[in-house]
Amino acid sequence: MYIGVLLSMLKKASDFWEDLNDWTPPKIEHLKLEIKPPRFFTESECDKLLEIAKECGEPIYLTVALARYGGFRKGEIIRLKWDEIKIDSGRIIIDTRKNKQFLGVPIHPKLLDILSSVPRRTSVLE
Repeated sequence: MYIGVLLSMLKKASDFWEDLNDWTPPKIEHLKLEIKPPRFFTESECDKLLEIAKECGEPIYLTVALARYGGFRKGEIIRLKWDEIKIDSGRIIIDTRKNKQFLGVPIHPKLLDILSSVPRRTSVLE
């Protein structure tokens, strides 16, 4: 794409500068990208990732657990506060910045066990 833009710019420039009147753009073959389908982790790979994350410390472990069992995005995990985790009702309230709405996500039983075992702070990832 960028090569096409550059060649168009040079072609336009040749209209203004006489020195470029005889210039012809080189033949450039555009690369074809091979688009591969997404690869998803297997259950055993997810379990292994959680084991490794647990060894790395609480913030990493919680990040992986929230992504794994809650399907949360990176920004949602980073902004998540403990008062948004409603263990009694089994929901996590997410402020979706994209469409300015709140989303109540049910807490997976395994995630509930993990969250119940972690001490409360201001931010989940502190």
